[in-house]
Amino acid sequence: MKRKAIWIATLFVMVALFARARANETSPWGAKSVGVLVVAEYGGGEWNRFVSDARKALGKGVPLEAYAGALGSKPLQKAVDRLQAERIERIIVVPVVLDSAVPEVEQLRYLFGAREFPSEAFLEKWRMGKRLVARVKTKLPVVITAGIDGHDSVANILLSHAKTMSRDPAKETVLLLGVGGDGDDEHARLSARIDSLARGVAAQGRFAGAAGFLVRSATAKRPLRREQSIRALRRMIREASQRSRVLIVPCVLIDDGSLRGWKKELDNLFYRWKGTTLLPDPALIAWLKERVEQARTADTMVVFKDGGHLLPSKKLKSKLNP
Repeated sequence: MKRKAIWIATLFVMVALFARARANETSPWGAKSVGVLVVAEYGGGEWNRFVSDARKALGKGVPLEAYAGALGSKPLQKAVDRLQAERIERIIVVPVVLDSAVPEVEQLRYLFGAREFPSEAFLEKWRMGKRLVARVKTKLPVVITAGIDGHDSVANILLSHAKTMSRDPAKETVLLLGVGGDGDDEHARLSARIDSLARGVAAQGRFAGAAGFLVRSATAKRPLRREQSIRALRRMIREASQRSRVLIVPCVLIDDGSLRGWKKELDNLFYRWKGTTLLPDPALIAWLKERVEQARTADTMVVFKDGGHLLPSKKLKSKLNP
């Protein structure tokens, strides 16, 4: 009888160990302690492949939902509800953007209660006026990570793309081509970052030179801005091609149609071009896993649990920010 009891106890221990091993196989962090929501401004084939690869990389034990498009509380609420149905303990929101200081991330923080008021720049960009935007509702802790923000993965991807076109780096100039900011301050910040990336690509790839250029879009107040931007880009390529072979490397996450437009506007110039985007490169999957790991034990960022706020009036703004 005693031997039978020992045998049964041993069997229970073996079953428990097997179950734990199976749980560890599905996720490196245990059974569904976190759920991940990745958010981007644009979708498409590259985005879908990135999401698919991310699900495989995180494993079955880390549920992942994805949303691409104009930020709104309704579609994000549906994604959050699907995550909560997986019985997770916290939500990690990862904005897949090149710069964390853009209006989209400000609005994302507002929607999840990490910011009191909506982003005025975001509302203006999407012509939403001063309407009340509801927050996403959840009782779970929420952590919103930083975006890509000059992570080493970007420089490595851009260097790899340049090398695929290169024949003799000492006689070639790399031009990193991206999208400019809407506001002048944002544009200056993005310009500094892409120039830094260009210097890194030139040094690591031993190219004759490298530079960054951001194409700016037209606005109601500055209708000729895009046209002027393209003229400056053409002039830069023309001058560089007189000294060396020019390799144009897009510095964009996905192709939202910009690449085709740029190439058409650069007709009759001498350069090499490969329209490969940053996504869905495996290096950005590694970046995503890094962001998730950092956020697993971070404090919740939910501060404001009300239904939402209108933008404050100018008079109130002056009191809030004297």
